[in-house]
Amino acid sequence: MNDRMLAKSDLSRWLAALAAEFRVVGAVSDGGAPPAWRKLEPGDTPVLDNLRWVMPPKEQVLPGYEPLFTYCARKGEEEITSAVPAEEPTLMFGLRPCDARSFAVLDATYLDGRFSDPYYAARRAQMTTVAYVCESKRWSCFCSSVGDPVEWVKACDLAITDAGEDAWIVTAFTGKGEKLLEAGGCMSAATEAACASRDAIWEDLARANEHFDAQAVARAVDWEEPVWAEIAGRCTGCGICSYLCPTCTCFDIQDEECPGGAIERYRVRDSCQFCDFTKMGHGHNPRPGKKERTRQRLSHKFKYWPERSGISGCVGCGRCIHLCPVNTDTRKIIAEVMGVHGQ
Repeated sequence: MNDRMLAKSDLSRWLAALAAEFRVVGAVSDGGAPPAWRKLEPGDTPVLDNLRWVMPPKEQVLPGYEPLFTYCARKGEEEITSAVPAEEPTLMFGLRPCDARSFAVLDATYLDGRFSDPYYAARRAQMTTVAYVCESKRWSCFCSSVGDPVEWVKACDLAITDAGEDAWIVTAFTGKGEKLLEAGGCMSAATEAACASRDAIWEDLARANEHFDAQAVARAVDWEEPVWAEIAGRCTGCGICSYLCPTCTCFDIQDEECPGGAIERYRVRDSCQFCDFTKMGHGHNPRPGKKERTRQRLSHKFKYWPERSGISGCVGCGRCIHLCPVNTDTRKIIAEVMGVHGQ
């Protein structure tokens, strides 16, 4: 690791230097709305704290709406135009540890399986990541219960940790991160006190209130578990848990006629919690009720994903807990399932 210090007053100068090489994307709050990830414009200050919940960053790699290709037939000739993006180098600035981990989960689906998704791959290939290490956990966070958030941070190119009122300590983990330290000539040598402050924050972040062993949870999650009916009984089926989840990947594919007669095929974000998500063309729906849909979503994250890819489908960001309109708490569900099976 290579540690440097960045004065908080020099953040804008550093970002300006980075913007000369990258499309810098950060979490920005516009008009009082929850901070969302977008390209930073001159004068923008990204949210670098853990006091407010932030929209997940997956929009940058999996847009809610994305053209796949356009098909056109004119005068007996057919033409297919691919919409695979030609991405420019992108710097994701200020990822929380859980959101940094979410890219590894998405990679397991879109890059590491039998097929590689070219649209996702084009964006990921151009991405450099800078993490912001949370100075404290929010009430709904449980990242350290499902993994090691400090190790997740170390998978990024660079990490920023608050070293006090006037400065951040900036830690590089890769060659790309080392180059970021040199941008703008803004950095100074890290002090022992700052490194000690950083270490204390990292140790506190890694400390779990309650640890859920991924393999034990996968063994305990049972298809006939009674808890599914209880959860479904209060679920409204709004889908907010999956729409705000940084690792949910559900989408639908549609064709639409464009002006001039061309046909555009696109994919659009969807949710496995919606009643018609698995409805088939002949009318059969293998998940007709909320019980089946709730069971599928949580089984997928805590059982199927670890068994298939060796990685938990949940990063413990707590968005689903924080914003569920009926206060469903994923932590309590896991604890109940584990308790029933004596884990």
